[in-house]
Amino acid sequence: MKPKTPTAKQIALFQQANGLHQSGQLAEALAIYKKLLQNFTADPELLERIGTITIQQGHAAQALPFFDRSLQIAPGRALSHCSRGIALQQLNRPDQALAAYQQAIRLKPDYADAYINRGVVCQELRRHDEALDCFDRAIALEPHSAPAHINKAVLLQNLKRYEESLANFSKARQLDPDYEFIDGQFLYNKLQLCDWDALETLQTGLFAKIDSGLKAAMPWHVLSFTDDPARQQKAAECWAQNQFPAEGNPQFGMVGHDKIRIAYVSADFYMHPVAILTAGLYENHDRRKFEIFAFHYGRERDEMTARLEAGFDRFIDIGELSDQQVIQLARSLEIDIAVDLAGYTGDSRTGLFANRLAPLQVSYLGYAGTMAAACMDYMIADSILIPETGRRHYAEKIVYMPNSFQANDDTRQIAATVFSREAFGLPEKAFVYCCFNNSYKIHPDTFRSWMRILAKVDGGVLWLPADYETQAVELAAIKNVLQRNRLTAPLFDTRLFTRHLEAAYTHMYQRYAAGLPADDILVDA
Repeated sequence: MKPKTPTAKQIALFQQANGLHQSGQLAEALAIYKKLLQNFTADPELLERIGTITIQQGHAAQALPFFDRSLQIAPGRALSHCSRGIALQQLNRPDQALAAYQQAIRLKPDYADAYINRGVVCQELRRHDEALDCFDRAIALEPHSAPAHINKAVLLQNLKRYEESLANFSKARQLDPDYEFIDGQFLYNKLQLCDWDALETLQTGLFAKIDSGLKAAMPWHVLSFTDDPARQQKAAECWAQNQFPAEGNPQFGMVGHDKIRIAYVSADFYMHPVAILTAGLYENHDRRKFEIFAFHYGRERDEMTARLEAGFDRFIDIGELSDQQVIQLARSLEIDIAVDLAGYTGDSRTGLFANRLAPLQVSYLGYAGTMAAACMDYMIADSILIPETGRRHYAEKIVYMPNSFQANDDTRQIAATVFSREAFGLPEKAFVYCCFNNSYKIHPDTFRSWMRILAKVDGGVLWLPADYETQAVELAAIKNVLQRNRLTAPLFDTRLFTRHLEAAYTHMYQRYAAGLPADDILVDA
């Protein structure tokens, strides 16, 4: 059967839909494309475009059949293979996504976008050499591609190759100064190098964009640039609206279990600060009142993972599940409270919470700012982290913990080794000032303050280790203080902290069950 020839009216409709699509009016464009599809059921381009919009609307699973149909009709369409790869990538099926991108490249060897997408998947799989090769190939094919340079820059930044990363961010900013969130990435990279050249000018420009609601910086980066909670909130609102637009807030009826079911969700259930701090918390939950689940989506596993697996009632790997599959799992398990331990940090899966894992959702520990999203009901904090003056800049209702919001594990052993000053090249008689923070947290004003102090302290030394993560300092005085205080200080009382947190969980659960909205909670010490 010969394919139908479109009429002038149908061609006009197609052009109208294309214009709507390009201007971001996705629903309107999709309606026209689907209307045209009724008369042109075997048109691979129409199927491809419908699938693309469906992905852009956040429905990768529904998009996949359109690309499959397009490829049944026209197997040689590289664009359909690439778009199919995007759907598979969003469905957390990386091996299949890589195969789709590779097929697109086989059909179209100069397909720079397919190389970029393939590189992103390789990076997520920690196949860094392959990812770098993909981005380099994309740049060779399209030297003026800002996305290629940005993705390469992000990879190099993750590999701590900051100078190379900065060069690629600089090139991307030259190619496309308005690329989404690039200003924040560029400035964050400069701070990693303690490169303060033109810092004040860059920050002023960045803050003006944030205050205007522009896509200037990711929320995680903004925490590094300013302690202004209003500006942090503004950046988080922009990120939430663009990355996780609200699609309604489904209400759940409490099932009424004998125990409150809590799911802690994280990529960091291995030898990572989040796990190190919280391991004792999970072990100390009162199993008469609570059932504790881990939803683990990280790729790292070690001896800490084994301990955590034993510490939860159920430890569930969700790394290979799509967001929708995880949500269905959480609802089938009738989770009452889902706790996000990542927030807007690097290895986050905020989409799980945006589409509601549980009736109550809580932000805790991994991210100290507001997520500015309606899906997050509560945030665990204390009066130091969020003083009353800053409360209005958080979208979440705040659980104010007594003593400290930070969990600690009181079973951690203090090393027996006693290090000498000589071992670290420190003067024997000097007064040693230390800062073991990451370099991006050191700003010129802070450094100038340090220099003024050192100028007035004879024999004073400022110690900034080159690698904060691999060097530990356990001077005898600090060790003795820790040994004296850990058994009496509330900061190190894991059981007391757990009881306080459980009181907060119980209160929020009871409010929800009574049909009351979320509200601030002040936990009694």
